[in-house]
Amino acid sequence: MTHLTTAPMANGTGKTPLAPTSADRTADYLAKLPAADNALLQQIEQSLTLAPYWLDGHAIAAQAAGKLGYHAVADAIRDELRAFLDRLPVLQNLSFSDMSPFISDATLNWLHPPATATVSSGTTPEQDAVWHCFQQHGLEAALHAAEQYQQHLTEPRDQFYGQLLTAQLLEQAGMHALAQQHYRQLRQAGQHLSLADWEPGLLAALAEKAPMTAPAKTTTANRSVNP
Repeated sequence: MTHLTTAPMANGTGKTPLAPTSADRTADYLAKLPAADNALLQQIEQSLTLAPYWLDGHAIAAQAAGKLGYHAVADAIRDELRAFLDRLPVLQNLSFSDMSPFISDATLNWLHPPATATVSSGTTPEQDAVWHCFQQHGLEAALHAAEQYQQHLTEPRDQFYGQLLTAQLLEQAGMHALAQQHYRQLRQAGQHLSLADWEPGLLAALAEKAPMTAPAKTTTANRSVNP
């Protein structure tokens, strides 16, 4: 992309005369991602050579590279796309001849993932691993990793934040309606949680330290007056 120094001609709405990449071809690439091989990566790269403004294709190429274990390559693809958009930020507002955008919200979120969630109790190493999975392999793999992570959670508080992680992944992938549904369910559940529901382990620990019925204190009044 370093050879591209100008954006294509566009009208007042950002529509360009460029034809979009075939929807069938894109669907085929996405369907093959779970079992990506070198041949698939080469096919995607060939498509990008012919259609360099198909910016979503760069994200697909990075996911394919990540699936193959080429994490440095995946990072390089993302860094190159970031630099490309830094040089030509107008590309984020342009569309193909069918009005489909050069770059989707999902790809923008992939380029600039959140360091941590806006609503968070502080990320754990396991949550960080899920976000890394999202950045490297996409939503499907990250949701699977999040599900595996949640299966080992026992405290209601941890389970709540585990479900919040799923909602945040959906939001970052551009699936806003589904994410909002998860957020709504979590908010409704949270409004009915007491501390005993939220973190019973904490109350149990407090009960050990400070039992509700304290042992009787020895006072002067109940001491024997006999020597």
